[in-house]
Amino acid sequence: RSGLIAAHTNLDKARGGVNECLLRSLGVEPSGQDGFVFAGELEGEPSAGAFLELVRERLNEQAWFFGDREAKLRRLAVCSGGGGDFFQEAHRLGAQAFLTGEMAHHNLLRARALGLQLFVAGHAQTENVVLSPLAKRLSRKLGICAEIYPYVAIQ
Repeated sequence: RSGLIAAHTNLDKARGGVNECLLRSLGVEPSGQDGFVFAGELEGEPSAGAFLELVRERLNEQAWFFGDREAKLRRLAVCSGGGGDFFQEAHRLGAQAFLTGEMAHHNLLRARALGLQLFVAGHAQTENVVLSPLAKRLSRKLGICAEIYPYVAIQ
């Protein structure tokens, strides 16, 4: 007999989990965490517009941006999937930018009022970044060849 427990929410906030992988997929090393939100310093203080191009290249070419494209970004906070409710944690971590998968309009307005530059890159697109690293870790720890097939929404 064998069993599997798939704790999605635990993986979101775990070291080496979804949000850490999301930061790393954008070339950012984690340097802070507040619950589900991970944050790190951006190299070279890119403009929000330049960072949007990176987000579109690495995560989702249809990612949305709300803010000032000329704003210089020093610190990024992320919360994958439906993490838009966690903008206050991003602000507490000293981020100028917050990247998430989904964000309700009222939270978008509140986050902008705090001065956050917002990147909304899609629920699945911000979570799929953990799949390859997770498969490698499972393969190594269990001594098997683990393969993970990402969920793809039917259009």
